[in-house]
Amino acid sequence: MTERYPVLYRSIQGVALLMAASALLFPGEISHIQAVCALVLILFGGIPHGATDFVIFRHMHMPVLVSRKMATFLGLYIALMGIYSFVWWMVPLLGLLIFLGISVYHFGQSNWNYISFPSKFQSKFTYVLWGSWVLFFPVIWHFDEAAPIIGDLLGISPLLIVLPWSGKALATGLAGLTLLWIFYQKSLGTLSTNQTRDECINLGILSFAFTQLPLLLGFALYFVAWHSFSSILDQIGSYRKMVDKAYNFRHYLKDVWLFSLMAILFTGVWMTASFQSEARIDWAFLFVFISVVTLPHMLLIDQLYSENHEKKTQIHER
Repeated sequence: MTERYPVLYRSIQGVALLMAASALLFPGEISHIQAVCALVLILFGGIPHGATDFVIFRHMHMPVLVSRKMATFLGLYIALMGIYSFVWWMVPLLGLLIFLGISVYHFGQSNWNYISFPSKFQSKFTYVLWGSWVLFFPVIWHFDEAAPIIGDLLGISPLLIVLPWSGKALATGLAGLTLLWIFYQKSLGTLSTNQTRDECINLGILSFAFTQLPLLLGFALYFVAWHSFSSILDQIGSYRKMVDKAYNFRHYLKDVWLFSLMAILFTGVWMTASFQSEARIDWAFLFVFISVVTLPHMLLIDQLYSENHEKKTQIHER
């Protein structure tokens, strides 16, 4: 990731270190503003990167907007979100497990898609391991903060949400396993020295940020700075190959602003109404909403990355 966008991610790493150091020095002040900061980051930095799905589909499959193929895509897209919403409503535990599964894979794939692994098993395992670390490390490190949100998602008392072992020991072990896997890939020749260094730096900085920042702010930092930004840049790079070599961030904003605005307004209105009635931010709703739009988004992004890998393989074979 850092190798592809060095200036951006060196800057992000510096900001993350500054935020983590500030939380270490001024924990009370950071805790007071974490909810607002996290919400702003997720709404205006995270949600827009997932509001591009119709653009991805249109650029991959067709040059025009109005067609039977697009109508079919939109119908299936809405149906998939509706089915998943129904699952959340009827069986919250299953909805949560699906959310965790797709998030783990999606986060890992977005970080490691630039690497050509020697086998599909190794690529999938790397995606799942990295995604598991980045998702579960902050949750189990700050389990006292996470338990009420999990309880709201499942509709049960937070007192019933417990860890059988020390959360910090589990988080540290998961980070250690991820670090060992990175060095194992280096020993196989899958990663270069620079790639190994960059991934280890990301692992270290994120681990430090996750331990020092409150749960929601730490998650928002990763979700926006590491995941969303790289996804947007990957999409722009793909569109340059598929549509127009001159495609840039301005074109991207033109393509996605309407759906981004709709998603932000819908989420903002719902959470404002919830806050007025309960005097707290409805994080459970936000995560359910993210999960519902992530499922079809993940399938499209997986297809986009797969097509890019196929093109790279064809070029290498030539």
